[in-house]
Amino acid sequence: MTNFANKLLLPVLLGLGCLAVTSCDGLSDRNVIAKVGDNTLTRVEVEMQIPLGKTGEDSLACALEYINRWVERQLFMQQGMKNLPNIEELEAQVSDYRSRLISQAYETQILSERVGQVSDKECEMFWEKHRLEMPTRIPLAEGISLKIDNRSENIKTVRSWLDNLSKNETEVMGELEDYSRQHAAVYDNQFEKWVPLQKLTDHIPASLTRGKDFLKQGVYEMKDAEFVYFLLIRDFVKAGSSQPYDYAKEYIRELLTQERRQQFHQHLLQSLLREGKKDGSVIINN
Repeated sequence: MTNFANKLLLPVLLGLGCLAVTSCDGLSDRNVIAKVGDNTLTRVEVEMQIPLGKTGEDSLACALEYINRWVERQLFMQQGMKNLPNIEELEAQVSDYRSRLISQAYETQILSERVGQVSDKECEMFWEKHRLEMPTRIPLAEGISLKIDNRSENIKTVRSWLDNLSKNETEVMGELEDYSRQHAAVYDNQFEKWVPLQKLTDHIPASLTRGKDFLKQGVYEMKDAEFVYFLLIRDFVKAGSSQPYDYAKEYIRELLTQERRQQFHQHLLQSLLREGKKDGSVIINN
């Protein structure tokens, strides 16, 4: 909000703040918009709630809405403080929540500053050591799936491109990409990325896949009354086999990151306990 807009809004907001609390006796500070009991709402706090880009009447409406909500919340809170029978229990919950919020915010900050990124080399070393303990629960594959109108004049050409790719003759990839993006009803290229096999077969009607075993390298071709379906399996992993490194890498990175964070958490906790006991700020009676 510009300074000019602030000058225009301030008298209006002050007036509304006075109306909201029925008395302006406590609003000697021109920066205070509203006051309920001992709590005050300042102009700066209101301005911070106005989204960037809001001007004129829109910014005024946002400001008035926030002021009204603030006053309403304060009025109900004060009545609750006076009349709720379990106010001490609620205050204890608020205090506990505040402690946990500050603690978590500090830990998040210190961990982001002190715990470094897990490298690809560390992930690869972990996979080499533990890959037999990391089986995939579902079949995985690298490949390409296509769905093309069965009246297309380019079916033979597409078949030829996929046959070449199955032999790792990747120089035809650009032509396949250009054609498929313009003409294919479905084009899913996972030629160099491990994905669940189902992702590559999802678009093929179940009636065409029933009884078929796609866990063999090669090109599969199926058709119905409207479309021709191509499936290229470049490589595959059966359920129960070790996950390929490229598929498991991000899971391993997250696992090692969490392990590193837990170790640092324990190290930091023990360090803070030692310092606290040493200077007397921490006393634990066992």
